[in-house]
Amino acid sequence: MSDDSRWRVATRRKIFLLTSAIAAAGFLSACAMSPPEVPDRDSVRPDTVRPAVAQEEPPLDPRPAAPERITTFEEAFETALLNNPRLQAGFARFEAMVQEVPQASSLPDPMLMAEQMETFPGSGDMRENMLRVEQRFPWFGKRGLRGDIADITSREEFEVYRTEVLALRQQIAAAWYSLAFERADKELTREDEELLQSILETTGTLYETGRTDLTALLRAQTEIARVENMFPEFDARIEALERDLVRLLGTVAVSFQPELPAPEEVLPRMPEPEALIAAALEQRPELDRYARQEERGRLAHRLAELDYYPDFTIGAGYAALGERPGFPAVPLPDDRMDAWSVSAGINLPIPNARRRAAVEQARKRTEEATLRIQSQEDAVTEEMHTAVARVTSLREQLSILENQVLPLSIEANEAAQSRYVAGQGTYLDMLDTQRTYIAVQRDLLRTHRDYLLAVADLERAAGGPIDTTLPEEATQ
Repeated sequence: MSDDSRWRVATRRKIFLLTSAIAAAGFLSACAMSPPEVPDRDSVRPDTVRPAVAQEEPPLDPRPAAPERITTFEEAFETALLNNPRLQAGFARFEAMVQEVPQASSLPDPMLMAEQMETFPGSGDMRENMLRVEQRFPWFGKRGLRGDIADITSREEFEVYRTEVLALRQQIAAAWYSLAFERADKELTREDEELLQSILETTGTLYETGRTDLTALLRAQTEIARVENMFPEFDARIEALERDLVRLLGTVAVSFQPELPAPEEVLPRMPEPEALIAAALEQRPELDRYARQEERGRLAHRLAELDYYPDFTIGAGYAALGERPGFPAVPLPDDRMDAWSVSAGINLPIPNARRRAAVEQARKRTEEATLRIQSQEDAVTEEMHTAVARVTSLREQLSILENQVLPLSIEANEAAQSRYVAGQGTYLDMLDTQRTYIAVQRDLLRTHRDYLLAVADLERAAGGPIDTTLPEEATQ
């Protein structure tokens, strides 16, 4: 084999080795942390508040995205989980943040450089072809820290999403139970109208027999007109609440059939406040978010300290001496020399103001997150005390209205009607007793609604539905 043939074979081998080095550099630059596993959006729902860390909930059962008829609050809430556009946007943002992890932990792209130069300036017959590849490697631990910081940042966004889920549950509860109250109040007003119609008939009979005057008859007709004038207001409020539910659920208009469930169905027993507070401190997503911010601050502090250490740059190159195409007849010199080159370098991390500021900034952000955790814990404790006191007070009011006030008002109303029909009572006495009876029932409905809303506020403060297996509150 001639010298020229051997040179060409050696050149091909060197080109193959250099190509392999380029491919290896590309593989190293592609190595990065895989994105963390993203939970199914439909499975994210408020966990039952427990003293220990709550376990992952199973996915929701498949159900139509927009059922034609919704009869329970939980069904309305699950429909919102699947359809509310704000929740969908929040979860999409979390999924987008997860994709920051492999980007942050990847190596920078390798650099491939080609250069051509005349080997013997002026002769015009020879040239040198150079091919070079370089790869930069951060200091040990930098890439892992950047990936961890991106992962924690995405988890912070997930806690923001959980917070929005809790807020949406509270808003749906307010609209749902308010709609049930307005419809029940409308039916109560219709009952009031029917009773007044009965009184009007009795008054008319008494007027015809001369046992009452015209004033009583006119007063009865006025009361009926006043009650009838209330129905358009009910219809307007009901329509507004239905629109709110459609917006919150993210569906087209459907048939809502809300009811005011019995207090014991919503919260069979009131757990001990201290147990509820301890569970809420474990469950509230805001606290988890600040805890992740605190961890991110510590990692950022470590990364800022590692920035004082240099990064490495490793390169390899190959230079080949060849013929110039314009002069194919000129023979190659016998003393030509092809060459490999290997280089290694580092940057010089000067301890300047930028690096000092990065370390101090990370330290302050960690301090900020720690203080926010303390502030949020105090706020959660206060919210829980206020919510527990309100729920307890409303439970007592409901008990008094149901067991004492309502039976007395029913008895008084029946007695007043009997006396009025017998001509022994006045119309004003009858009307006053009737108003008291309706007012007591309306107070009972309103207190019932307020109790359900207070339980919803308690769940929001606790971070999820209440676990009734917690120690029970001591009753006096």
